[in-house]
Amino acid sequence: MLSGGAALGIYHMGVVKSLWENGLLPHVISGSSAGSIVAAVLGTHDDAELRELMASKTPLLGLIKWNSPPRSYLFDVEHFNRVLKERINELSFQQAFRHSGRAINITVAPYDPGEDGRLLNYRTSPNVVINSAVRASCAAPFLLPPAELLARTINGETIPYLKNRRFLDGSIGDDLPIRRLTRLYGVNHSIVSLVNPLVLPFVSRRAQRGSDIGSLTRQFATRIFKETTNYSIEMLQQAIPSENINFAIDKLQAVMMQEYRGDITLIPPRRLAHMSSLFRDFSPEEEASFVEAGMRLTWPSLEMIKNTTAISRTFRSCLERLRKPSRRRSGGRC
Repeated sequence: MLSGGAALGIYHMGVVKSLWENGLLPHVISGSSAGSIVAAVLGTHDDAELRELMASKTPLLGLIKWNSPPRSYLFDVEHFNRVLKERINELSFQQAFRHSGRAINITVAPYDPGEDGRLLNYRTSPNVVINSAVRASCAAPFLLPPAELLARTINGETIPYLKNRRFLDGSIGDDLPIRRLTRLYGVNHSIVSLVNPLVLPFVSRRAQRGSDIGSLTRQFATRIFKETTNYSIEMLQQAIPSENINFAIDKLQAVMMQEYRGDITLIPPRRLAHMSSLFRDFSPEEEASFVEAGMRLTWPSLEMIKNTTAISRTFRSCLERLRKPSRRRSGGRC
């Protein structure tokens, strides 16, 4: 699962690259906000294309360009959409799954009150165009406008998926959708790449789930903090009857009350995951250094990931062999 984190999402590419090079890249991948960009890249490239991409020096993000005031949104929307189109093939979730074999999932939050957030993938929304899902998942309030989801018809036309409904930054409602992934795919083990500096101060660097006293104490303290914050936010909403302020408070509350840990949680050092880097447009050299930092972040956990995913990888290998023609099945475990 790849969290939101604006420009710091480039860390995810380092994590993904390290897993890819060691044959440990999961089949089921989710992304929110900046993480949705990386998930979309993985889902719209097959193994050969991904190998070429990993070896290239081409900038992977480069989506951020500030608007000159006065403008409605802080980011240049046209620049964002143009670069996004260059980075991500315009495939539907179903087409992407057939092309890459990877089940990518993108979260979006509702713009209108009373609506539910969505987890978009080839099972729940096969005809949704991935490009539009990423636009919606990256639409952080005040930075980019809420986006409409688009769908591909059987004739290849692009039409609105849900008319008159717009969606926002996926990290607001469900940054790490482990429960939904469990229901959809039977996922029982999660690897989290967490780069969102807004929540990092409240997440222990030793963020793996555990049953030892220290882990339970940290979980209890975090829960108390969240409940106290939630109560304070509700009191603030009652004291300030402003629609715009309450909208912002609602979104802040949604961010604060989420669970930000996985079975294995990869968190960059504080000196790198800094708020000052959140909305920067990195140079190719800086981007390369962040990718390398993401790879280094992953290396200490590779053996643990290898051990905990061994059974699922073996099952997947067996299924792939069974789907192939039986002419030359060599020996092996299956």
